[in-house]
Amino acid sequence: MKFELEYFHNRQNNLNKYSNDIYDLLKAGYISDYNKMDVLPQSVNTWVGSITNTTKLLGEDFSYGLRFSQNQILNDDSTYDNSTIPLQLLASQKISYKETNYAAFTSWQKQVKNLFIQLGLRIENNKIDSRSDSLNGVVNYNWFNVFPNLLFQYSKTASSYWILSFNKSFKRPDYSLLNPYQRLTDNSSAKFEGNTHILPQKNFDISLGWTNNNSITVYSGFLIYKDMISTLYLKDPSFAVLYQKYDNFYLQGSYLTATYAINIKNWWRSSFDGYGLFYKTKYKQIKPGRTTPLISLNLTNDFTVNSKLQLGINAYFKPTYSDGYYTHYQQGNINIALTRKLGKEISISIFGNDLFKNDGYKEKALYDIYYKESGYMDSRQVGISILWKFGKQNLKNRKINPLESDASKNRL
Repeated sequence: MKFELEYFHNRQNNLNKYSNDIYDLLKAGYISDYNKMDVLPQSVNTWVGSITNTTKLLGEDFSYGLRFSQNQILNDDSTYDNSTIPLQLLASQKISYKETNYAAFTSWQKQVKNLFIQLGLRIENNKIDSRSDSLNGVVNYNWFNVFPNLLFQYSKTASSYWILSFNKSFKRPDYSLLNPYQRLTDNSSAKFEGNTHILPQKNFDISLGWTNNNSITVYSGFLIYKDMISTLYLKDPSFAVLYQKYDNFYLQGSYLTATYAINIKNWWRSSFDGYGLFYKTKYKQIKPGRTTPLISLNLTNDFTVNSKLQLGINAYFKPTYSDGYYTHYQQGNINIALTRKLGKEISISIFGNDLFKNDGYKEKALYDIYYKESGYMDSRQVGISILWKFGKQNLKNRKINPLESDASKNRL
């Protein structure tokens, strides 16, 4: 039996000042030029607790358990224009958001000669409460669903095996964007329309993969995003103004991933991987343009300076691609991390992300609307982290090598 408990708290008091990113729309008269201050979420609290037990069923390992999680955000989306928005109106826009998740899960696995089978089932109930503190705008949502998963792993030799997997997962909407009340956010540059009846996004992913001693891995798969959650920039034909639509859409596609890793020296390991996604997106009542595949390339080098010091350097590149609605221009960056062990259970890391990113990174939406895109994961960062492990666990786990698309790992 295993117990897990996690708590996360983030308190932000800093302001992030920036100018309007959709600068090219000024010429078309869709928006006006102004600077604004974006107040980051002032309080984020996360609780996670789970209990898992493993026993025998039909002579094989059978695991089952319960999981509870709760996310809470206070004073989110408090954005204001320095010159035009009164402080009284700003104060009325503060919201509170609470998401509670209850889950029960089971997993059974069996080894039959060279074939390993794993069956899993997860049942979840999600409760959402999103409201304005003063305008009485409330969204209450209660959602129940079942998520099966299936995995077959066939070992041809001790180092070579095939994997067939099926996975159903989901992505929660950002319920604070449902617009039950007047909002003052970065979307104030364009009218915002949120679907208050938006559904969670359901991901279906089936993949087939092969690996040889973990040095070469190739797998392909097919995925469907039903009720895909996205925001689309559109022009209102009646008023010739820009607005944003936050709603459910649809995506289906196939993908191919290949990874090659090699130990060049006993202190130097290098790996290269490429990812290609060929997909088709459907937005309601909107005709798409030309579609090009999403391709990404990644090169990682890990250096072991000594038994206590490690250096990692990662280079990433993604060429221009389009889903027929958005064109995302090429992007690349380099990330560096240096880790030192301070004893058996303590390590300290210094890292830098996007050190050489392109400052001119931009996007193009429908109707040749150009705009800049920037966000937390698209900015230069330098940080330090400390990891301390204590205690001891004696758990026997069978080695499994599941293959999942990145989308199946999405979590609010």
